[in-house]
Amino acid sequence: MTDQENIEQELLSFLNVDARDDLKSTALSYFLGLTASAEGSKFITSTDRCLETVAKMICDKNPSVIENALLTLVNLSSDMQVCVKLLNLDGYPHLLLDLLRKVIDRDSDNADTTCLLLNNLSRMTSCAGTIVTRILENSDVGLPELVQVFSIQAYNTKGATLHFLGPFLANLTQVGEARSHLLDKSRGLIQKLLPFTQFVVSEVRRRGAVAILKNCCFNDGK
Repeated sequence: MTDQENIEQELLSFLNVDARDDLKSTALSYFLGLTASAEGSKFITSTDRCLETVAKMICDKNPSVIENALLTLVNLSSDMQVCVKLLNLDGYPHLLLDLLRKVIDRDSDNADTTCLLLNNLSRMTSCAGTIVTRILENSDVGLPELVQVFSIQAYNTKGATLHFLGPFLANLTQVGEARSHLLDKSRGLIQKLLPFTQFVVSEVRRRGAVAILKNCCFNDGK
């Protein structure tokens, strides 16, 4: 057994919902620290087992455990190939849906970090296309729900600003289906975004809204 396999076996055994919180926190802190270097990130992403196990911890009951798992994924998702992997994990096919549910959950302690991760995952056009397809196929969390959340200030009861939901939605408008959905007059979604083009509280939110409108203005349905 290689050194990597030994470390994986020892640390990954701590990453399950039934493990003690201190053991989960220790293991995730270790993985989060690894993401500070290219070599450490490669260690985590070189096997699907390791990446899947870390990703599944976003469904833990402890907000601090969830936060460390999300931060680890945020750092790893600076690599576009890792984004592709995360959206296509055989052992965790519902990762995207779980992330979207955290965003629309008013009582989520981790909504802002979730938005950061979604923003990273959607930067590449092909990944944005994958996300849009799954959102449009999903009856649980769709574009109307996401736009509604974005349009309500102080939506989250735990103090999350959700500013990075703007860039995430803007990334999705790289895809024609998303633009057409937002421009559908019967849904009235684009009107909810207009006030945020002048939003002085957050440059991130304002630029996200402007980018959405700019992309939609050049909609060609493709």
